[in-house]
Amino acid sequence: MEMEYRIENRDRHLDVSISADAVEQEQLLEHYMNNCRDRRCDDGSCENATDEYNKVDRINIQPTTDGVLLQLIAKPGETLNSTEIEPCLEHNFAMSSSLA
Repeated sequence: MEMEYRIENRDRHLDVSISADAVEQEQLLEHYMNNCRDRRCDDGSCENATDEYNKVDRINIQPTTDGVLLQLIAKPGETLNSTEIEPCLEHNFAMSSSLA
């Protein structure tokens, strides 16, 4: 699934705004709720594990009027690298499209 997204660096988190139609939004929400909220990265069951996940304290996921907003909140004293997060996003986009 080719997705348009924008990553904005904030104080202690990254905001990832993902553009998606209603079907893609549903697929993304289902995928992120089932795979990222339970931190598959932590238990090593994600096929695209990156060391960057060690810096993530929590992930907030919410629908928006034109897609999905992911907030990746860093642990205290950590900074998230958006370049390291991008391959993970691409992997998750591909995985969510397989839900259809």
